[in-house]
Amino acid sequence: MENILDMDTSDFTTRPDAYIRNDRGREARIETMTKHVVDAAMELNRQQEDERRRMAKEERDLEKKLIVARQRNFFKKLWVKLVVGHDLNFPLPGSGEPSKKCSKTELGKVLVCEDGSDVTNEQLEWLEMRREERRLESRLAKERSLAARKARGPRGFSLR
Repeated sequence: MENILDMDTSDFTTRPDAYIRNDRGREARIETMTKHVVDAAMELNRQQEDERRRMAKEERDLEKKLIVARQRNFFKKLWVKLVVGHDLNFPLPGSGEPSKKCSKTELGKVLVCEDGSDVTNEQLEWLEMRREERRLESRLAKERSLAARKARGPRGFSLR
């Protein structure tokens, strides 16, 4: 067994503060590296947050543009079927052939054709005539179905 006094203790006796300095230096380096890592992580988080905000803003702007475009397109493509009951081609004046599809505007009062031109009075008269025809047809169909029901008699009653 070695004697403790015979051991090489020069490092401890001659430079006892060297280890302390080295430890402090290592701690300082670790702190500096940690600080750099934390700063880099915070900067990355800031960049990602900025990117996320920018993307969210772009998405909101695109959604707004899409909503406006859909509204425009909706009013362009909203066929007169909402007025009459199904798709409708107005006839050209005097020819009887369908000319162009037309649609309703926001308030549903003014009709505008797909190419942007206004609907003529003749076309509006024709539209009113078609509306009236449909009303009469539906009323006649209701009366026929009511008459057929009455002819069948009360429910559960059979003439057989």
